[in-house]
Amino acid sequence: MISSNIAKRYAEAFFGIAGEDGLYEKYYNELALFSSVIKENKDLKELLINPVFGQDEKRAVVDSLLNKISTSTVTANF
Repeated sequence: MISSNIAKRYAEAFFGIAGEDGLYEKYYNELALFSSVIKENKDLKELLINPVFGQDEKRAVVDSLLNKISTSTVTANF
């Protein structure tokens, strides 16, 4: 329950920023692309959920992915 409340807060904040920027569609498309890359890549998904890899390693992989798919700073920070 706690994690769903946190997720809801983040989603509401992200939605609010998208509204302020007037970029709902852009941010949605960036999130959809990021999500699809993870869903389609079994190895990537397994790396991200595997506790053997530390947060720094996972962060480096995600940052690299976000750069390759050219997400905005707002979406990358989310």
